[in-house]
Amino acid sequence: MLRKIWKIFSLFVVYLFLFSNPAFGQFVENPDITPPANNPTIESTGELTLVFDFLILISALIFLISIFGFILGFIKIIGAGGDEFTAIKGKDMLVMSSWLMGSAIIGYLIINLVKHFW
Repeated sequence: MLRKIWKIFSLFVVYLFLFSNPAFGQFVENPDITPPANNPTIESTGELTLVFDFLILISALIFLISIFGFILGFIKIIGAGGDEFTAIKGKDMLVMSSWLMGSAIIGYLIINLVKHFW
């Protein structure tokens, strides 16, 4: 079993080193957009962009935590082995993770809407 895991892990590492651009999402090249020099609103939105990006980062971290909670909840339910208390704890983890994921997605959408129309 450990050999299979090691083989899969080593193939993943080789994939990351050989094809690092698609693996890290660096296949998209952003155009160089320089703002016009006479636009006074560019300086006033710099701090807001930083705040919006920080809120998006927090929302993404909450989303990742909810995915981790889903995985742990499924493991608890599968590994309960007839124990009702463990199965209930796993179900509660799934419910809380779904609420957390929903709130992270809604928060991300609200942040992007406010950022778009600001």
